[in-house]
Amino acid sequence: MKKVIFAGTFDPITLGHLDIIKQAARLFDTVVVAVAMGNNSDKRLELVKKAISGIGNVAAEVFDGMLVDYAKSKNITTLIRGIRNTIDFEYEKSLSQVYHSQDKNLQILYVISSLELSHISSSSVREIAKYGGNLTGYVPKEILKDVTKMH
Repeated sequence: MKKVIFAGTFDPITLGHLDIIKQAARLFDTVVVAVAMGNNSDKRLELVKKAISGIGNVAAEVFDGMLVDYAKSKNITTLIRGIRNTIDFEYEKSLSQVYHSQDKNLQILYVISSLELSHISSSSVREIAKYGGNLTGYVPKEILKDVTKMH
């Protein structure tokens, strides 16, 4: 059984994240969406679970500590990382070097987001929500009201 982890803060989960998750779900038997422990991690996990509820081979849970240790504890050796642009690529390339320094067996796969979603980031969603802007097209419809209330 092929398993993969897609980790992040998901503060909040966006349509871009969901795009990467759906792409991973087509490639792997099981996708674990790993929500990093931190501020509002229970609420962020709840929103992720709502957003992925229609995807049968995807589950979500909170993790604490180093991602490489979490992956080992799950006996998963592959991570999916989303790429929107060259800035993401440079950041993710550096991050993968850190992961490999901790676990040489860890495989990192980069998945490019769909072009129409490449401008979306959690920070832009938080900014739009803060000022009462329209989040349609930025976050999954299942969590639209929740995200609007949170920020």
